[in-house]
Order: sequence, then structure tokens, then C-alpha cells
Amino acid sequence: MRVEGVGLLSQLRRYMEELNRTSQKIATGKSIHTAADNPAMAAVAEKMNAIIKELQTRQGNLRDIMNLTKTAEGGLSNISDILQRMRELAVQASNGTLTEQDRAHIQAKFNQLKEELNRIANTTQFNQQRLLDINTEKLGLKDIDLTNPKGTETALSRLDNALKTVTSERADLGATINAYQKRLSNYQVQARNTIEAYSRITDADIAQAITQYTNYQTLTQVAITNINKMKELMLAKLNLLG
Repeated sequence: MRVEGVGLLSQLRRYMEELNRTSQKIATGKSIHTAADNPAMAAVAEKMNAIIKELQTRQGNLRDIMNLTKTAEGGLSNISDILQRMRELAVQASNGTLTEQDRAHIQAKFNQLKEELNRIANTTQFNQQRLLDINTEKLGLKDIDLTNPKGTETALSRLDNALKTVTSERADLGATINAYQKRLSNYQVQARNTIEAYSRITDADIAQAITQYTNYQTLTQVAITNINKMKELMLAKLNLLG
């Protein structure tokens, strides 16, 4: 009788553990909470989770690099617009009918644009990091003089070269952004596929878990009833002996 009682208690303990486990599945929607639930699948899930986190980190890093590159390209785009306006002024200055006052006015506007170009080059930053190694001196525009009619051809030539330089750098940055976008898309696909595989391993079948929970509830009640009956029998025997 004592051995049978120990067996019933052990059975009740197991049913209650399963009841608790299935209750967790229903509450969380997950089939694995500890390695003990399924050691093999828990190990696989842990590896997948590490891969997912790594891919998410790589995506974040790549987005930062893309934002930096886009910021640099945006700065060059603004500089390109300024160079176009400077070229328009140089074309105006090539007009032989202009007075000295007209040319002085054009030169003043041109100088303002040079200052704006240098300002953009100096302030185009990402995370306090200056992105553009460019200015009017490096572009050959520092000493352009539009007050002299003979200097307009030289000015136009230098401006065309400056535009070619900026356009080439923008094209390189655009190609870099496209390459980063392809890599980001690849990381996103890998992460999505890994997350789906991870979910298949760790997500619980709720309908099945509810059925198991109901079954273990019944088995637990039966075990408790059997233990109570055994207690009653033992008390009855003790009373007879007494």
C-alpha cells in the first residue's frame, strides 16, 4: 500500500508539471521556455536567435552607413546647384555690354555663392563627422574674377571642371548607396526567413496545448481522487486495528 501511494504521488507530481508546462504554452504562445522542454530544439532555437540578433545589428549598422552616404550626396547636390548658379553668373559676365558696376554686382553675387559653397562643405556632417573634403580652393574657384571680361572664359572652364568633379563624386556615392541597399535587402530576407524558421520551432500549437491542458487537468483530478481514496482505506484499516 505504501509503495502504491508513492507511485500515485509521483504520478500526480508529473501530471501537475505537465499541467504547468502546457499552461505556459497557452499563456505565452511558445512551446519552448527552458532547455528542459526540448533540449535539441532549444539549442537550435538559441542559435537561430543569435543569427537573428546579428542580422538585425548588421541592418542597423548598414542603415547608419547609408544615412551617412546619403547625407554626403545631399551636400554635393546642394554644391552642384550652387555651381550651376555660379556658372550662370559667369555667362552673364561674358556679356560685352555690361558696365563696371554691373560686373561688380555679378562678382559680389559670385562671392556670396562661394561662401555658401564653403559653408555647405564645412557643415555637411553625420554624427559630428565632416563628410566633404571639398571647397572653392580645391575646385579651382578661389581667384575667379568676373569684373574682367577676359576672365569669363577661364571662369567657365574652371566651373565646368568643378561640376564634372562634383558630378563624378555624386555618381560614386549613388552607386555606393545602391550597393548598400542591395546588401540591406539581402540581410532583411535572411532575417525574415530565420525569424519564420525560429517561430516554427518555438511557437506553440495552441489548439493542441489546450487539449493537452484539459487532459492533464482530468488526469490530475483522477490522481487526487485515487490518493484520497487510498488515505481513506488506510484510515479505515487503522481504525480496525485500533
